[in-house]
Parts: sequence; structure tokens; C-alpha cells
Amino acid sequence: MLGIETGSEHLSVSLVDWRGDGLYQIREEALSFRQHRHADIALPEVARILKAHSVTLADLSLVAVGRGPGGFTGVRVGLSMAVGLTLSAGLPAWPVCSLLSLAAEAAAAAVALGQPPRPVAAAIDARRAEVYGALFRFSATGQLEETLIAPMAAHIDVFDAAVQQAVGLDLPVTWVGSGALVNGRANDSRFHMGSATRHALLAAAAFEAAGHDVRAVPPLDAAYVKASEAEINAEKALAKRLAMGN
Repeated sequence: MLGIETGSEHLSVSLVDWRGDGLYQIREEALSFRQHRHADIALPEVARILKAHSVTLADLSLVAVGRGPGGFTGVRVGLSMAVGLTLSAGLPAWPVCSLLSLAAEAAAAAVALGQPPRPVAAAIDARRAEVYGALFRFSATGQLEETLIAPMAAHIDVFDAAVQQAVGLDLPVTWVGSGALVNGRANDSRFHMGSATRHALLAAAAFEAAGHDVRAVPPLDAAYVKASEAEINAEKALAKRLAMGN
């Protein structure tokens, strides 16, 4: 399987062998800080990893890609790559919620360390003290049990208040993601970068649960959860023209 994450400042590409029933081997995961300039390097990085491991597109069974929320341009780059790669090779492309992937990585680490499960608040930096955030509850084995707060875009304080209301003041919460890190909420800084490997594992488990039925593949659409800067500016310009009677 190939995993791709381009929605954050770090580009992540991973090649994973899925052996079924949760067993896997990571061939390689490449991570590089690119801010939001992924378009020029993402596809060459995929080609490099495949070549380094003597793997062709025909050898893959699945491409997993982050669908956001995240940087608008970066998310589109990843989804476009996934479409191009899978169409040319006749493969399924499985979109993964980038916030769920962040949270699942932290939940898996807690299981590995023998720690009790805690709700995980995943927050991706959306700049200007805003975040893309969601809250998840996992089982003692690291399986998703419930989405307590669906992906949303809000000021960090608004999202923080929503998290406290959802879980109560006494229940500890694990905060992860770039939004948690830059806004002083992160209590585990290991999980502030998106993981293409976790994308691949989540997609593979879901694909396996669906009996490898390609009809079960979710629509390959982006999860923006808020309007882009261009859309906001266009709405302001339209409102101004209407106010002026134009």
C-alpha cells in the first residue's frame, strides 16, 4: 500500500506491506518539511520510494490519501495525485480523515505503552489562532469507538471549550497536531505531524473490513470544513458591490 499526506506543512509518503488482521510492515516512510509547497516534490518522492523498493504501481493494492482538513492547496495536491496514480493502475484510492489519522497514531502509541485509553483531541493549525479540530474516543486496543466532535474549524479557545464540554473538566484528554502544538495545548509533541503510514493502516483495515469490495471505497473528496481565503475574499467583494448598488 502507498500512503500520501500533503495537507500539512510536512509531506509524508509511506510504503507499507499489509498482511491482514492488523499485521503490517513499514517498508519506508519519508517525511520532509515543505511548509505548503508539496506540488513540486510529492510525485517525485512517490516515484523514488517505489523505485527504491522495486515496486511498481501494478504491485500496489491500495493508495491511501489524507482528505483533510488541512491546507487547501496541499489537500488538493494529494487527492489529485491519488486520482492520477489509481486511475492509471486501476487501483482503489481510499481517503482518510487527517484528524482521525493524527488521533489514531496517538491512540496506537498509548496501547503500545500499556496506557489506559483517553479521548484524543486532534487539532491542525489553520493560522490566526484557528484550528481544524475533532475529538475521538478509542478503545483499550486503539480502535475508534466514537467521534465526539466531528471535524470543525474554529478559534482554538472555542474548540478547547467544546472539548471540555464533551468530556468534562475531570477527564484527561490527549492533545495532538500542529494546531495543538502552536497554541500551547499539545501534551504529546510526537504526534503533531500527519503520518502517511497511519493513513495506509486505517485505509487497509477499512478495506479489509469491507471484504476488499471496491464499491465500498468512500468518495474521493476533500474535507475543507471552512471556506478558503479566496472564497472569503470573493464573498466580501460581492457584498461590497451589492452594498454600492452594483
